[in-house]
Amino acid sequence: MTQKRDLLRLIHTIPVDYRGAIYHSFGEYLVDESGKNPVARINDTFMQHLFGKNELAVEPADIRIHDLTRTSHDSRILEELDTYETALFHLLLLIDMQRKREKQESLLLKSGYPNIFYIRDMIGIVWTVLLSWSERNGGWSLDARSVGSTNGYLPGSRFVSLNTPIVYNTSTL
Repeated sequence: MTQKRDLLRLIHTIPVDYRGAIYHSFGEYLVDESGKNPVARINDTFMQHLFGKNELAVEPADIRIHDLTRTSHDSRILEELDTYETALFHLLLLIDMQRKREKQESLLLKSGYPNIFYIRDMIGIVWTVLLSWSERNGGWSLDARSVGSTNGYLPGSRFVSLNTPIVYNTSTL
């Protein structure tokens, strides 16, 4: 019997087509026009496994943003998402889009609940990446932890996925 899919509720679909864009420097990309970096804190695990990652241009896909409807863990969430992996590029793009949407409906949570991505590191390991807003620090906080961590997620947490598997366009090199 097929398991009912009701753990995640789709709330936004955002078409993304940035063919030809190559992001080599995580830090440089985040600095806005005024010179402010919207990421106020990055944990050691993220720094060690994802910070120096270079990504080739990512092929077009739709970013899907889901709200978690009940308490759960990575294993069950991954079962429910058709395509769970996103690129670091998608996380950066959403931070940038959020910055430009101040008066519109928010794509990313700023309520204390995390925005959660599953991102592959430089050697091919997928990490759970939590992007949370910190009023105290005045910016985003980035944390990475192993997929399958014993820490669960509360209803209202937001998960980001794609409508198709990630394809990196190597022809742009």
